[in-house]
Amino acid sequence: IIDFNSSISQRTDLTPVVLSWETKDVTRVRINSIGEDLQPNGDSQVDPKEKTTFVFTAFGNFDQTIEKTITVDVESVEILKFNYEINIEKGIDNVDVLWETKNAIEVEISPRIGIVDLAGKTSVGIPDRTEFIIVAKGYFNETSKRYLNFL
Repeated sequence: IIDFNSSISQRTDLTPVVLSWETKDVTRVRINSIGEDLQPNGDSQVDPKEKTTFVFTAFGNFDQTIEKTITVDVESVEILKFNYEINIEKGIDNVDVLWETKNAIEVEISPRIGIVDLAGKTSVGIPDRTEFIIVAKGYFNETSKRYLNFL
């Protein structure tokens, strides 16, 4: 195996990853998840949706094997901050909900708020005890948190 590499080591969007390889004096090559009987030199696009390790195997004349691995990670979504403060200016039954996310492409807070920016603050009236839920979605995964308001 002269070379086995990937165009990127961490996937941050939906652009495919290109695996490429170059070999010498092999009878056949294979990459798990792609297939058998690949050309001795070539490339292939892959679309991992989770952290994936690709194993490249080259076979010699006497069935000896050499392997090389590449791991491609995917970006994870994080909720860095999600809480509330009582907004005295608007009254005791009004709170400011604050949030901040990382690697999200869409954020939704319920109830009564909806789809919001990836980070921010909004005021919302709450007539009684309310459980706020934030859902942050990324290209490959999503995460959520709950926050109970005790008013």
